[in-house]
Amino acid sequence: MLTNTDNSTEVALIVYQEKYREQTALLAKQLSVALLEEAKNGEISYVTEDITDVKSDLKLSEEEIRERMSGNICRCGAYNNIVQAFKEVHSGHDEMPTWEFATREQMDKAKNA
Repeated sequence: MLTNTDNSTEVALIVYQEKYREQTALLAKQLSVALLEEAKNGEISYVTEDITDVKSDLKLSEEEIRERMSGNICRCGAYNNIVQAFKEVHSGHDEMPTWEFATREQMDKAKNA
């Protein structure tokens, strides 16, 4: 039973937060496993597209790959190695990075923007 003292209210809140955190983590794990199972089976879900209908003639530029990765929460799409790996898997050929160092003019323009 809760009393009106600050200490018991604080303890009750901490217990509630920990239970909520545990339940949320369990739900996230269950959802992840379910989505992976759907993907392995080639099933469509509200998250994944129909991965059985892969277009073989799809040509993606580096900018398009970066745009498609931009919805990710992590920043891995910012690493050139990741984009290069996508291009290699997509084309089936070794790909060299296409980025270049910025010129002095580009740096000055960026600073003044």
